[in-house]
Amino acid sequence: MSAHPAPRPPRPAAAEGVRPAVLGGPVRRARGRVLSLRWIAVGVAVTLTAAAALAVGLLSERSARRALAAQLEARLLLEARNLALTSSSALLGDYPELTLHPLVKKMTAGRPELALAVVVDHRNVIQGHPDGRRIGLRFEPPPGLRPMPAAQALESGEELLANRELLVARAAVRHPGGQPIGAALVGLRRSHMDRMIAAWRRQQAIVVLGLVAAGVACAFLLMSHLMRPIRALRAGIERIGRGDLESPIALRNRTELGLLAEAIDDMAAGLRRAQLEMLERARLAHEVELASRIQRSLLPAGPATAGAFVIRGDQRAAAEVGGDYYDVLRLADGRVAVAVADVAGKGLAGCLVMSMLSALLRALRNEFDSPAAMLIALDGRLAESLQPGLFVTMFYGVLDPRSGRLTWASAGHNPLLVYRRATGAVERLAAPGMPLAAVRGGAIRATLREMTIMLGPGDVAVQFTDGYSEALDSRGEAQFGMDRVAECVVAAGSRGGQAVLDALRRGLRDWAGDRAPFDDETLLIVACEQTAAAAI
Repeated sequence: MSAHPAPRPPRPAAAEGVRPAVLGGPVRRARGRVLSLRWIAVGVAVTLTAAAALAVGLLSERSARRALAAQLEARLLLEARNLALTSSSALLGDYPELTLHPLVKKMTAGRPELALAVVVDHRNVIQGHPDGRRIGLRFEPPPGLRPMPAAQALESGEELLANRELLVARAAVRHPGGQPIGAALVGLRRSHMDRMIAAWRRQQAIVVLGLVAAGVACAFLLMSHLMRPIRALRAGIERIGRGDLESPIALRNRTELGLLAEAIDDMAAGLRRAQLEMLERARLAHEVELASRIQRSLLPAGPATAGAFVIRGDQRAAAEVGGDYYDVLRLADGRVAVAVADVAGKGLAGCLVMSMLSALLRALRNEFDSPAAMLIALDGRLAESLQPGLFVTMFYGVLDPRSGRLTWASAGHNPLLVYRRATGAVERLAAPGMPLAAVRGGAIRATLREMTIMLGPGDVAVQFTDGYSEALDSRGEAQFGMDRVAECVVAAGSRGGQAVLDALRRGLRDWAGDRAPFDDETLLIVACEQTAAAAI
């Protein structure tokens, strides 16, 4: 009857008295030890600061050691040169030790870092020494002294010597004419340089520790400030977990945490809307289920028998509820009324009209002997209630089971198909008439015409809605059509009404495949079967 709709969605499983679940309390999970982001950030800051300070310290110590060594070498060479220059005139005198001994002794006094200060003549005899007892003895250099490269240029007769304990500078003592007449040696303890490096290292360690402590304090204070909004975020999320979707997170922050709080508030608002929509959908699903139950209760519960006749029906709704209707009604004079109707619309609107039609038909069934008169009365009642544009096609017939006479009228409905056992053919019988409530003011009276046929043994009368004739194939291109409906009736008519019903259902399913029905599918079959019981 209506335009082809999209395939219907699955029916929601909402039973009476069952409410959908809503957001409840939070689900507590087993949780191990919680690591604070504050302490993680502080630990990372401390580690990076200490690593950077250590790396800088190591590089600085290496540079400082080289600079200090170069400085001590230069100082040691300078002292050796000065001593050599002062010793030049003394070595030319008769008693050089009288000049050199006090000079060298004064030079080493109060300087524990100097391990060696000696002046020797050209024969390598000591002429100047802090210890006067060594004067006049042959000079024996400390063991293991080896020449070493100097950081600065050396003059002729100069060299740097070193072993594990000493650093020694040697400078030539020259005659005014330039000839070497001796040598001056000044030695420095390496431990002195190590002590200077150690003192510098201690100072550096104090600076590094101070920087680390300052970094820890700054990082802790900064992270404490930055992490403070997390408490508000956690409290807001826990409120959402308990089902409180109304209270926003009280957080005004310009960092990403503020954006996160806004996102959580938006999420809570979305959840609140989704919860309300879910409740509304559940309520509607429950109401649709109730409507479906009511609609099913209005249809016959199973086959009905009247004398030799068995009347069967079948319906498959395109949605949870439909606008198709069929019924079998016993009349007061022993006849049986059969009806098939198709409301222009599906869903709840069609279901309501179908329920109204069922109530009217049951109330008026014994007041009109003529099917046409019944349709005229239904047209008048429906026109009072239905909005313009809504109409109903309907087949209404009265069967006399004693004689096999079937009298009917059609308000714009499909033709009646009658299978004749005697010929094995199908008659297609159409009766004129406009749909109910299509045109107001009783215009239907002039269009209706009753028809009467006789049904003999083995004959089968089939009435259906356009959910059968207009069903599309699996590709959505071709309709099942009246001819295919008739072919199914011919193929199964000799086996009785149930066989015809099964053949039509099977034929339609093979034609449409898995495609959902686009319209309600309703069948009504009246079959004359000699084995039928004698009463409804």
